[in-house]
Amino acid sequence: MRSYLLLLWLGCTLLLAWPGMAPSPAPARMPASAANTAPRPTLAAAKSYDTPHLRVHYAQSGADAPPAADENQNGVPDYVELIAAAGERSWRVLIEELAWPPPAPDADLGGDLRTDIYVRDLGGAYLGWSARDNRSCGDNPRTPQRERVACSAFLSIHNHLRRPGLDSSDLIQLSVAHEFMHIVQHGIDSAEPADWMWEAWAVWAEEQVFDEINAYLHFLPPLFAAPESSFESYPYAAAVLPLWLGEQFGPALARDVWLAAIEADGVQALDAALRRRQLSLRRVLLDYGVALAVRAPCPALAPYCWQEGEAFPAAAVQGSLSAPARWESGAGQSLHPLGRTILRLQTDAAARVRLSTRNRGQAMTLQVLQLRAGARPRLRLFEAITQAGVAEITLPPPGPDETQSILITPSLTGGGIGFVVEVEALAELPLFLPLMMRR
Repeated sequence: MRSYLLLLWLGCTLLLAWPGMAPSPAPARMPASAANTAPRPTLAAAKSYDTPHLRVHYAQSGADAPPAADENQNGVPDYVELIAAAGERSWRVLIEELAWPPPAPDADLGGDLRTDIYVRDLGGAYLGWSARDNRSCGDNPRTPQRERVACSAFLSIHNHLRRPGLDSSDLIQLSVAHEFMHIVQHGIDSAEPADWMWEAWAVWAEEQVFDEINAYLHFLPPLFAAPESSFESYPYAAAVLPLWLGEQFGPALARDVWLAAIEADGVQALDAALRRRQLSLRRVLLDYGVALAVRAPCPALAPYCWQEGEAFPAAAVQGSLSAPARWESGAGQSLHPLGRTILRLQTDAAARVRLSTRNRGQAMTLQVLQLRAGARPRLRLFEAITQAGVAEITLPPPGPDETQSILITPSLTGGGIGFVVEVEALAELPLFLPLMMRR
């Protein structure tokens, strides 16, 4: 059962982190013991409201009944109409414009083949959740590809989405878009084991459908505060990955990663989708890491940019080095294969940066960024891969308005367990620089 959980204390924390912005719902999975299947809800004095692709079920009395306000006096509560409109907008953007597969049909479990939304009381914690039906899964007949575990599913939205300091309309729209994406995912591969794939892409869908709300920004601080960890550790904040992939390579790539999940799981699905475009997973993740450190607004410095990069928090820096200097990772400290260590380099002269790994057979990538921000941004990116446990980069002096950062990224086959970074000042540059420079 996929859920969207409101943690009020975290919402308050995020409000302090972003002055002037309302706190957003902080989502989380339901407990692992909760089954991913559920029977259809039973509502008191149930009625339904149909749109071309959706059927919204609601109660006319009892605890599940939505607010009765009906401004246009058409006999349908405004609350129900807003949910239906958000669902149709989700369908239009995701299915029609971005060409995602339609949800798997449900054998008329909700009365017909429309996707079903149930408006009901979900308790004090949940904004909405989705679940697959208690029936066998297999191929989705609405798609050209052959799925093995495509399942029909339904979604539920809380019947009173009101929270202090939060816009109810925004909550409803984002919850519908988020849970609708889960319905689409169930129709592709309901057995996908990587939680981050479910939630990152559902938050990504919120941004595609309701770009003007930008609630995803509130999920980012934990990810940017721990760049050495994997985006897998922060499934909602991990939405920045499909956002970046879509902005740099086209929105179809975000879709194709999930289609690849029919045959592969998690990062392997990402690898498969990239290979079909003759793209390297290692290269793409390295560039993604630079983009996290730079946070430039697009189109400047592409591909190291984001459409809304200026609103992102700064990535945490684990140390600051001048020249000469030595920085050593903590004893036993593990750098996740999908993470990176970021250090600040503070020197005005030419310098040599050296990376040494304790495990000489463990490949790691050393990158140094010389970044000029502002109206005319510029990025000089220097890069070297360890050979026999060592990588070196010789740097020209930075410009007067440039900042310098060092990034250390392990190979995809294993995390970095122990490494040393040394910085040496140079009186002059050698004639030939033995390094790779990417702009």
